[in-house]
Formats: sequence, structure tokens, C-alpha cells
Amino acid sequence: MLNKLTMGVLLACILIIGYAITREVPSKSEQEIVHIQRGSDPEIDKFIGYWDETESQVMYGTLEVWDLLTKCYDNPLHPSVKGAVLTAINACSYAKLDINKETTPTTLVDRQLILYVISGIGTITSNGENAELRSGIGVIIPPGIRFTMSNNGPGELYLYIVEEPIPRDFKPRSNMVVKDENNLPVSTNINRSDSDGWLFSRNDGLSTLVAMNPVTYIPRSLIPPHIHDKETEEVWFAISGDIFIQIGRQRRKFPIGSAYKVPSDGRTPHSNINATQSPQKLMWMMKVPVQETAPAEQKRRSMNGLI
Repeated sequence: MLNKLTMGVLLACILIIGYAITREVPSKSEQEIVHIQRGSDPEIDKFIGYWDETESQVMYGTLEVWDLLTKCYDNPLHPSVKGAVLTAINACSYAKLDINKETTPTTLVDRQLILYVISGIGTITSNGENAELRSGIGVIIPPGIRFTMSNNGPGELYLYIVEEPIPRDFKPRSNMVVKDENNLPVSTNINRSDSDGWLFSRNDGLSTLVAMNPVTYIPRSLIPPHIHDKETEEVWFAISGDIFIQIGRQRRKFPIGSAYKVPSDGRTPHSNINATQSPQKLMWMMKVPVQETAPAEQKRRSMNGLI
């Protein structure tokens, strides 16, 4: 009996030693990859901007503006200033125009604005053209045209403002572009619309972004966590007020008046989560290298795989 037990122990030891000798040991580079993938999350709160944590400024005479995300002038993955993480667009802001107020006539230089109205009723005027401002209306205001905004509704007018630079080889439009998302296909996190149905694309006059579109999250749903590389700038802002965002292993509330940029480091996943029983909506925008000569179907597939 003792001999059989001894033989069993010896056999087990031989198997363990043999495995240790013959097993494949990861190379140094493979060990480094594992270390990077398991590294600590970035300071995610520096990638998120909330209007009520930001000092407002008055622009265009009467418009109160809160900068949520701004241009980065150091390391965009380790910004020294909270919210200063943008590398493609100049700014993403939240704004309010009070009742019976009108902005000063303004002409932009070396930049253009994208407006998206959250609530309220107003009017935007440019080159003798008037357009209604209300929930779901988006406007591109290129440089070189004069414009004013007025609030003629019963309450405050709230909107987001995205500022794009004007690249040297870009030719801006000569008039404002107004689109109503209510006339477009509904894009959800489960069934995204084709690029032809987006609120704005390069065909509408975007100078830096390749796309901007609202995405409705169906009840009790999310987008699978995924990562973006250094060539991509993806920004989201809240249209509905009851949703969560997750960056790395950390989760935050994302109320109206908030925006965030996905850390573009190739390893930090992000997700948007609707844990409620009702639909919730976010605005998605992205700058990504896309060959202008690529066939339309190739572009569509490329972009739909990146949201």
C-alpha cells in the first residue's frame, strides 16, 4: 500500500516538473502587452464635463455658455486641466438664451459652429433667412456669414454648441444648414441608421467631424464596451437625463448639460447604459480617418462599426 502511494506522489511530481520545463513562456513583449491591458484607468473625470461644475461666460452679447470640453494643449490622455481633452474639434459647450433675448449680430472667422437645440423655442437668422429653433433642430453656421439667435418662446432656450476649426484645404458653405432630426430615421443603439440618415455628415458641411447624429437607447440596454485608438476622437453629449456612462471600470451619471470624450488610448473601453424602462437619447459625434475616395458603402460600414 505504501509503495503504491509513494509511486503516485513521484509520478505527480514528474508531471509537474515536466510541465514547468516544457510550457511556453510569454516573451517580454507579450508580458508588456498584458501589463498595458491590465493597467490602471485614466482619470476619467477629466474626460467628462458638467455644466454645473463650470464657470459660465457670456458670448454673442446675451448667450450664457458653459464650456464642457475644450482644446487640449498638452497630453490628451493625461490632461492638466479638467475637460481639456479635445484634439480635433475646438470645444463642446452648453448654452442658454433667456426669454426675449437676442444675440448680437456675429460673423465667425476661422471656425464654425454646430448648434443642437434641447428645449425652448427661438429663431435663427442669417443672410435674410429665418429658421425655427426648437427641440431636435441642428444648425451649422459656417464662417463668413452674419447670424443672430433670438428667444421668442415662453421659457429659456437651451442648446449645445460644438465649435469646429477650419482646415486649410476646407471650403466652407456660404449659408447656414438647418436640419430637423424629427424628419430623419431614428437611430438606436440596436439599429443604427445609415449615414444618409444622419443629422450631419461631411456632405452637410462639417469641417472636421465626419458625423454627428442622435442615438436613442432602448430601455434596459447598452452598447458593448469597446475601445478607440489614437486616430479617433469620439464625443457624446446628453439629450435625455437618465443614463449612465462607463469608462474603463468606472461608471458615472450623465445628465443633460454633460459631455464626455472617449479616451483614445487603444485600451480603455467605454459604454453608454440605459438602465431605465424608457428610451434615453445621446448625441454622438466622431472624427476618424476616412479616405474621401472610399466607396459610399465602404464608408458606411466603416462608420457603423465605430459607434
